[in-house]
Amino acid sequence: MPWIIERNFGDCNGYAVVKEGTNEIEGCHATRAEAVAQQRALYASESKKNVSQDPGSIWDGTFIEKGYN
Repeated sequence: MPWIIERNFGDCNGYAVVKEGTNEIEGCHATRAEAVAQQRALYASESKKNVSQDPGSIWDGTFIEKGYN
């Protein structure tokens, strides 16, 4: 499941980690760095689930962040 970071989203006055395609906030953070850390943890957790379900997977769970201004 992809997660995105949105600023001042819903009840979050800061950086919200939001499940993409929903309005579900996974966490609200004062800084973007904290939100990115949670986003990475969510992707790492998801990748562990997927690897256990598909041991033939070649993806190692590494998440590369796109640059933002």
